[in-house]
Amino acid sequence: MLYPLWTAKPGSGCSTIALALSVGLAERHRDVLLVDLNGDLAAAAGLSDPAEGVTDWLAAPEADSAALGRLEVPIRAGVHLLACGRANQWTPTRGEVLYRLLRHEARDVVIDIATVERWESTAIQQLRRRVAVNDSLLVTRACYLALRRAENAPVRPSGVVLVREPGRWIDARGIERTLGAPVVAQIDHDPAIARAVDSGRLVKRLPRPLHRQVGSLAR
Repeated sequence: MLYPLWTAKPGSGCSTIALALSVGLAERHRDVLLVDLNGDLAAAAGLSDPAEGVTDWLAAPEADSAALGRLEVPIRAGVHLLACGRANQWTPTRGEVLYRLLRHEARDVVIDIATVERWESTAIQQLRRRVAVNDSLLVTRACYLALRRAENAPVRPSGVVLVREPGRWIDARGIERTLGAPVVAQIDHDPAIARAVDSGRLVKRLPRPLHRQVGSLAR
């Protein structure tokens, strides 16, 4: 099963939720491949950045699926991370090869797509738009500016993950009306989660409320 997560505005919690979803699936005894198209997940898991990652694979036209597998790094039982990498140029054909491999992966695949931009034409943005175009989940806060960006994004989500914050007047129903997609999960903004990410402890065990909330995303 493929879980592509993206956001229209940085700082919405996409990387944290991608990591939490991966851990939550693993705690349900499912094997997970966590793919980082942003660059933050190794640090969020308490690891140093691997020397190579998925973008380096994309930039090597001769590299096959076995070479991609060798780039995976275990971050906990049941979860392997495919880090972002450092390359910034590759052909669109390589992006299609990667997408097909991920679609046919036997494990659950959680993808931290990061921010999807309309106008940027960099290789990483083209890849992010390609991965987000089908059955993706938008991660957003109930923030007018974030929703404004999402409404004008080049892709439409199939569902929305709402990060709930005290004092916001926009609710799930308003988001559904604005974006034309259902809110499939609501995650409470909790400083304890941020502290767990900062210390690398989130990969060991999810806080119970977060486990329950990301569990609603599991298919």
